[in-house]
Amino acid sequence: MTYIISYKLKGDDKVRLARLNANGYSEAVDKAEEGIKIINDRFKEYNQQFELVTVTSLESLENWEV
Repeated sequence: MTYIISYKLKGDDKVRLARLNANGYSEAVDKAEEGIKIINDRFKEYNQQFELVTVTSLESLENWEV
């Protein structure tokens, strides 16, 4: 299943989106947290740290009505 994650720089309001595939919500959260950890390791020298905001299945977004 496809999931959309949102994440942002700590202290910033700008939210970024990414897509990932996982077998269930728990795996999606685990993958998202691991991805944020990798990004933070790469940006450590710039004193920029990201945080996970949300993990949402693409299916649930497709069922939204506005």
